[in-house]
Amino acid sequence: MSEINIHRVFNFFQNNEENTKTTCNFCFKEYDIPLNISTAKSHISSKHPEEWKNVRLLTRKRKSIQKNINLNQENDNNNKFETQSNTSSNSFKSVKYIGKDVEISLPKEMTIEHNIE
Repeated sequence: MSEINIHRVFNFFQNNEENTKTTCNFCFKEYDIPLNISTAKSHISSKHPEEWKNVRLLTRKRKSIQKNINLNQENDNNNKFETQSNTSSNSFKSVKYIGKDVEISLPKEMTIEHNIE
């Protein structure tokens, strides 16, 4: 299931009860719904620069944290190997690289047993 990524800038707007207009929480400027993200960013950055500065700071922090999480997951995946006996020949073992769509077969004498926990 995919996640919907809603930009923080939309937190500065409130929809009316009929869901036909959205209003800036700071200056009460109204826009038709749906409000385009570029319009919302443009409004907040030009009319409310301090709030925009905070949005950019939080976005950079979130991206930095996500990048670190992705790097850690990639490092974890690089350390996981699964070794299986190849049923077609006793002289080969199949080594599957977990987390990637790569599978190679090597002669048994070229494989190393990995006991990674």
